Amino acid sequence: MLLSRYGTRCRLRRYCVIAALGAVFFLAGFVSAADQKLVLQDGSDHRVRSYERKGERVRYFSTERQQWEEIPASLVDWEATEEARREMEKIPEVALEPEPAAPERFAVAPGVYLPEGEGVFVYGDGMLRSLVQSQATVRNDRKRSILGAMIPIPAIKGKSRVELEGPAAAISITASHPVFYLQIRQPSPAGFGLVRLEQKKDSRAVGEISVNPLTRNSSQSQNVAPTDLQEVQAGSADGGPAVIRLSPREPLSEGEYAVVEFIESGALNLFVWDFSYHPSPEARLPRESQPKPVLQGEKQNRR
Repeated sequence: MLLSRYGTRCRLRRYCVIAALGAVFFLAGFVSAADQKLVLQDGSDHRVRSYERKGERVRYFSTERQQWEEIPASLVDWEATEEARREMEKIPEVALEPEPAAPERFAVAPGVYLPEGEGVFVYGDGMLRSLVQSQATVRNDRKRSILGAMIPIPAIKGKSRVELEGPAAAISITASHPVFYLQIRQPSPAGFGLVRLEQKKDSRAVGEISVNPLTRNSSQSQNVAPTDLQEVQAGSADGGPAVIRLSPREPLSEGEYAVVEFIESGALNLFVWDFSYHPSPEARLPRESQPKPVLQGEKQNRR
């Protein structure tokens, strides 16, 4: 009895294995894909879930009618059907948005570029440096200090001075023929200039303001150095800054200076870019007293 039951179980397992293998071989004859094309000779096509070719007939499952159908194999354009299948198997390329191009930086010399963003920069002796912006103070005869964004200020009567605190600027240069580059998004239509500052005990005078006490009309004076001003790069449509070149016409003399922005009526913006100019020790010496370069051969002879 036990042997009989054991034999029955073995036969059932054998039948299951044979049925599974048969199903695998049966499904292997199908080409399955989601909504693939079965292209016909006349150029039309059937949207099918799967199809199989049996001799002179093709059996397919129509996704439009949700049923199995058959047509003669001679009606199928097998080359076009295979091409359609390969196209469907291709991985679609994802169109990536191009990265925004980095803003083009202005070259002040070969290999020397202005950094991004606004600012005032000075180039001289092969070196590019950034100037620091300082706020000037308007000081009248009564020793009152008034801060503002621009001058003249008609409320101040008599004579007033526009001053910067401290006897010297934080930035010092040694080039006697520097070139200044102003990288600004909204440059003033009145332009820019270079002012020689008058050194005081603990301050530097940018200029003077005279206000008529009756009419309150004001006038100002500064020691403006002769310069050439040129816009070398226009601002971009997306808000990129313009680049303006400011070049002194004559070599600088030792002292304190400031790059200033003129506004309407010839007034100055109180925010200036100040710097000191001190020539190098060798530049201070007369030409005949400057040390001469020693050649390599002369070094060897001295040894």
